[in-house]
Amino acid sequence: MLVEARVFWNLFGFALCFCGLYGRLVGQHQRNGYLFFLGPIIFPVLALALRLATPWNPFKVTGSRMFGAGAGERDSDSQRLIQVINSNPARGVLVRTTAKLSLALLLIMAGISAAQTEALFWSLASSWLIMAIPVSTIGATIVLHAELARWAVEQWVHGAPVPSKPQ
Repeated sequence: MLVEARVFWNLFGFALCFCGLYGRLVGQHQRNGYLFFLGPIIFPVLALALRLATPWNPFKVTGSRMFGAGAGERDSDSQRLIQVINSNPARGVLVRTTAKLSLALLLIMAGISAAQTEALFWSLASSWLIMAIPVSTIGATIVLHAELARWAVEQWVHGAPVPSKPQ
């Protein structure tokens, strides 16, 4: 499902990142310079760090267990897919995706900042910052998992050899 609906999940994750950075969409929004210019870099990198710190097994998530997909995680094909997902080339895919996401968010936030006449304020004492961190990080994690799943399934289907494990 993640691979088939990759466009939806990418747009949904990107929208979450944007909403976390921009602030409230209705009413008085935050014009925090830290969120506008550092957030697009920090939050995707935080999602990358969390993903790299823990190996991902798509058969152990709640959704796959509910639909019975976790039952086949011990077969050789499933093990091979898990190895592909947690390999060094997969880490490269994650790093490239993080860089693309950060650049896209940074360009959008810079464009919004330039188009609006209100000045940015620079303060870490922002009430929205507490919401921005989890919302934007979750959005970035969704984008990373969708792109990683697409890449891993392509490698797995085409019968690419199992890449080396990370050290």
